[in-house]
Amino acid sequence: MIRAGVTTDEARHFLLGQREEVRQDLERALAPFRTHIAAAGVHLVKGDPRVVIAEFAASHHADLLVVGTVARSGVAGRIIGNTAEAVLNQLPCSMLVVKPDGRSARGRRPTR
Repeated sequence: MIRAGVTTDEARHFLLGQREEVRQDLERALAPFRTHIAAAGVHLVKGDPRVVIAEFAASHHADLLVVGTVARSGVAGRIIGNTAEAVLNQLPCSMLVVKPDGRSARGRRPTR
């Protein structure tokens, strides 16, 4: 962003806004489960997910990591990659991967 002529303050403001959007998205996703998840059990960690997820699991002595996946396949899966797969071999614990409701293993809605 800096190379494109964005000032340091503008970049900082943008990144803070992005972090707030992510926090709000997380809160919306957790809303239906708030009675079961204490605020202290929710963490928003900055960094490359392929690195920080395993580090977080190790530092918190996790027994099980549960992650969601969008199950991309084909070209999108090869270009974007699979975070769950990248994290798996780095984890000190077991991992449960959950696909979204109504999706096949390939990430597409089933045909009827």
